[in-house]
Amino acid sequence: MTLKKPIASLSLDLDNQWSYMKTHGDEGWEMFPSYLDILIPRVLKFLDERHLKITFFVVGQDAALEKMHDR
Repeated sequence: MTLKKPIASLSLDLDNQWSYMKTHGDEGWEMFPSYLDILIPRVLKFLDERHLKITFFVVGQDAALEKMHDR
């Protein structure tokens, strides 16, 4: 397969589950529930099958949480 010069760049802004809960005043957001461990592998598989690359943008708090360091 010959790769052509990209005509666009892909990025995905990921506000995690807890940030929506906090915004709406839902209880339990302080436990920082996440859906990133489900979503990101699915997106990467989808893009890999199409030979595409992406840049993810995540909320800084998600990157700072110890439980997210192995992901």
